Amino acid sequence: MSKKRLIPAAVIVLLIVLYIGTSYYLKQKVVEQINEFASSAGFSEKIRYEALSVSPITMGGTMKQVSLEESGLEFKADELSFNVLSRKSRIRDLVIANGEQVIKVDEIDIKKYKLEDGIPKSTIIDVTALRFPVDSPEIKSRIKADELVIDIQLATEADFKKQVYEYSKLNFMFRDLVDVKMNLTFSGVDIKSYAKFDATNPEALQNNPEFAQKVQQDLANLKLNSFIITMKDKGAADKLFLSPEEGDNSTLEERKQQLAAELDQDIAETESPFERKLAEDMKKALLENRKEVVITMMPKEPVSIQQVMLSNMMGAGMDELAEITGLKYEFK
Repeated sequence: MSKKRLIPAAVIVLLIVLYIGTSYYLKQKVVEQINEFASSAGFSEKIRYEALSVSPITMGGTMKQVSLEESGLEFKADELSFNVLSRKSRIRDLVIANGEQVIKVDEIDIKKYKLEDGIPKSTIIDVTALRFPVDSPEIKSRIKADELVIDIQLATEADFKKQVYEYSKLNFMFRDLVDVKMNLTFSGVDIKSYAKFDATNPEALQNNPEFAQKVQQDLANLKLNSFIITMKDKGAADKLFLSPEEGDNSTLEERKQQLAAELDQDIAETESPFERKLAEDMKKALLENRKEVVITMMPKEPVSIQQVMLSNMMGAGMDELAEITGLKYEFK
């Protein structure tokens, strides 16, 4: 064989060797990083899987039949797909078992996961069909289902320099019941300062005086910048609050009128202008069959969450709390 033919052949062989070697290295790094993450979450056992493939070209890969177990708590997933560079990943058919308690998740899609100094700075995560079993026979009867199915949307952005953290999406959609969508911004805490505790076992943190003191200090410094929550009824009111008790033959309209009468009593008894107006608006929304309420807290300046909690504990009325937090609401 001539030298001209040998050179391309050698290049091909070299590329194959590099591909296989890089693939093997990436597999090791992926397993290592997953085990490190599991260890930081308190798991001492290593991850198990039946198959692992990684492409050095796309830097993406897939794990099949993944499992992790610790002290009776077991995680199993049919598939974990990921990208080493972007940190995007998707977990399919996850089962979390703790003894007889079993929670299932159809899919967890990590669409964005950017770190700064090892701390999450920007994330977008969607959870599809988180399935919680319902133990209460009464709740089962009311919702006519054996499980709660919840879709979750999470989007966060952190400004570590200004110590401002926004949850632009903190959404929980309870299928056939209610959509709860939140936007939350808080500040005043150095999240990065918790990095020193990452390697500490969660159980050990409970007895760590330094960690306990830091949490107390940060709770004192924590401030609420803004909060918006939108709740849209998709059947929860009728199934959980307006459904008839056993032996009750009243109609839905009659039960609404009964609840309206109870609100009338609250209106007559309360001395708080805010609570009186709230009860009046709740009654109007009930009778007009409105399905959505938007609650906002927009303080003029970031307000201490500890101050709000202490004010509430010391008996501050809703009028005072509304003044502190800029609390408003609207029924739609």
